[in-house]
Amino acid sequence: MHYNASLLTEVQMIKTWFRWRSSNTVRKKTGSIVLAAIPKTRQLQDTEVYSKLYYQSKIKAIVDKEIDGKVLTTTERLAKIIDVTKREWAKETEEVKARVYTMKEELRTSKPQLPSDSSPASPDHYQTAIDSLGNVTSAFLDHVKQTMGWTGFMVLGGPKPDIGGSIAISSYVPTF
Repeated sequence: MHYNASLLTEVQMIKTWFRWRSSNTVRKKTGSIVLAAIPKTRQLQDTEVYSKLYYQSKIKAIVDKEIDGKVLTTTERLAKIIDVTKREWAKETEEVKARVYTMKEELRTSKPQLPSDSSPASPDHYQTAIDSLGNVTSAFLDHVKQTMGWTGFMVLGGPKPDIGGSIAISSYVPTF
C-alpha cells in the first residue's frame, strides 16, 4: 500500500501531541470495556466464601501436597484449588458451614445497592462511578485505537462528592 508522506507526518504529529499531553497517572489498570463498565454484583458461592475464609489454614496445605513435584499451568492450578475446595467443603462441620453462611450474608448486605430508576443516586454511588471512570474511559479509548486506528481524548467534568461537591475536570488520553 502506498501512503502519502505528508499524511504520515501529520498522523505522527497528532500522536506526538497527544503523547506529550497525556497523564500516565490516570490509568492504573486496563481491561475489557464491557467488564470495566458493568458493576460486579455477583454473589459468591458457598465454596468461594469458604475458600476466602479457610484457604490459608485448611485448603492450601492439601493443594500443595497434591501438586507437589508437578508443573501446572495457572489454569490447572486453579482447577485443582477449586476441586480441593469443593471436596473439603462437602466434609465440613455444621459449625464451619454456619460461619460461611453468616459471612456470605454479611457480604451480600454490605454491598452498596444500585439506585432504582425512581430513587436518586447517593453521593457514594456518584463517587464510586467517578473513581472507576479513568479505567472505563482509558479502556474505551485504547479499544478505539486498537480496533479502528483512531486517536481521541475525553474531557469530563462535574461535581465530585469527595471534595465537597466542587467541580472537577478530568481528561483521558490513550497510551501510544
